[in-house]
Amino acid sequence: MFHRSPFAVAALVLFLGTAYAHAAPTDGSIEETVPSTTWDKVGVELFGWSYGSGVGQFDGRQPNSDGTPGDPVEIVNQVSITHPTDVGLDFVLMPQFSFRPFLSDDEFQAFELKDPTFGLVGTVYQSGGFSWWARFENALPLSQLSRDDKVILAPGAVNTFSYRFARSPWELQTTISPSVSLLSGGDFKSYLYFSPRVNFIFDDSWALFTYLEAATETTPGAGLTNFTSAQDTNLGVGVRYTVAGMFLEPSINVYPFGEVQDSTTAFVGLFFGGKFK
Repeated sequence: MFHRSPFAVAALVLFLGTAYAHAAPTDGSIEETVPSTTWDKVGVELFGWSYGSGVGQFDGRQPNSDGTPGDPVEIVNQVSITHPTDVGLDFVLMPQFSFRPFLSDDEFQAFELKDPTFGLVGTVYQSGGFSWWARFENALPLSQLSRDDKVILAPGAVNTFSYRFARSPWELQTTISPSVSLLSGGDFKSYLYFSPRVNFIFDDSWALFTYLEAATETTPGAGLTNFTSAQDTNLGVGVRYTVAGMFLEPSINVYPFGEVQDSTTAFVGLFFGGKFK
């Protein structure tokens, strides 16, 4: 009979245990269980816009449709900070601010903080070439304008409906953005923005587009549907360029329903933004 010494048995057990440990690592190793932090789930995006002076009359002010000087040129910025939720949409907190690089005064300051908003954002529905993206939000009345108007609550929504034709560069979009403000004393005022748009998409970097913008509003105490014009309706044609997740959309705009339609009222518009994180 072959005799195994205690040393040999111990060495064999040690060898087999070591080989098994290397061949089949256990679940839950350090590499597999490092949890993601809250910061890893946070997204940061920027969206902004500006409307310039008349092409033939650069005076630092956006032109009105009748050719008279309007408000100083303003660059509006919205920073969207998001975090996933369990309801299919992301929680969003959105600080907003603007610059006026050419003209400013006591009423129109060079830098202005606007009302931040919070709510939910994301794709609500998608099927085939159709999608519905929305941001359901409430504005915090912290700006000077909201304090002057004595705003208490300001719920609203931004809805973008898109349809991309199959095997085609054409895409149709419509943005509809209603909001309501509750004022101290029980009065209400409402606002409605409407912008249809047509995109011709060449590739991931380049696209052409045309769009129209219109907005209406009500005065406090006049009812929620007694709308009057909130801005001159403008029609634009532009190009979209996307690189490294950022996009620029310069456009030439006119007022199709204005009294004056020449170079003093035609102006350059710009949309910009992208994902930082």
